[in-house]
Amino acid sequence: MKYKSINDLRKEIVKNITLFEKFELIVGVPRSGMLPATIIALHLNKQLSDLETFLNGQHFAQGTTRQVSDGQKTIKKVLVVDDSVGSGGSMQKVKEKVENLKDRYNISYFAPYVTRQNKNIVDFYFEVLSIPRAFEWNIMHHPILKEACLDFDGVLCEDPAEAQNDDGKKYIEFILNAKPLFLTKHPVGIIVTSRLEKYRSQTEAWLEKHKIKYEELIMLENYSAKERSRLQIHGKFKGNFFSKSDKVLFIESNKKQAAEIATLSGKHVLCTEDFKVYEPSNFQIKTHIAKSKSLVKKIFDKFKTISRKLT
Repeated sequence: MKYKSINDLRKEIVKNITLFEKFELIVGVPRSGMLPATIIALHLNKQLSDLETFLNGQHFAQGTTRQVSDGQKTIKKVLVVDDSVGSGGSMQKVKEKVENLKDRYNISYFAPYVTRQNKNIVDFYFEVLSIPRAFEWNIMHHPILKEACLDFDGVLCEDPAEAQNDDGKKYIEFILNAKPLFLTKHPVGIIVTSRLEKYRSQTEAWLEKHKIKYEELIMLENYSAKERSRLQIHGKFKGNFFSKSDKVLFIESNKKQAAEIATLSGKHVLCTEDFKVYEPSNFQIKTHIAKSKSLVKKIFDKFKTISRKLT
């Protein structure tokens, strides 16, 4: 999985900032395209607009786009920016909307990240990124969540304060009324939390309240909150489950646990504490692949045995 953070995006824009100097107006495609468009406009002190404002003949700072009010030359060179090109459908729709303005403006199109098959939809780009891919700025609103395991506290909702973590009434009150952090509009894969199984009903009530759809909720069993804290089994519990699952990404809130989960599972972990992806070593990846192949072989051998008995 390819992953880009906001800091990655900013660094790449600054590194290539001279590409944008000739443009007089930067137009961002809402919502994600506004991020790179704003970074470009701020660095070069350029005029900035969102797509609809531009189509209505205006921009944010100076009124109409036909003439800058301080006596500068008429705006002609316009850059339309989105954050990425995937299937190409979104950018094609943007081009259709802008088509009738081509006689008035010299319009170019840019996206930092593109797929190989649709890279020619834009005039220039930074990098070809294959799918699956994920970006920090929209990861929690991306269909890839269907293929992910998610931590609960620190990802879907805030972490409990020390005073709330009493394994009693205060904790139940926290679970039922925890402040949301990263709510998603897409269904998620498996929620894996070191919350104790005895709090399942309250946890499910919170998920229903916030309309979060998910495949399965995995919780920690057979420990008191005190034992769980003493043994520090959070990362091990999540890593072992993730290793056996068919999910390709784990989203974890704690850096230490993220590293442990990546080590145990041999798969990638995105941490919301620093928004970095923790990667397994090559040895871990090879071990994980070997285990997967071994499992497939066992299933295949069992299938052959059943087939022989049936015949």
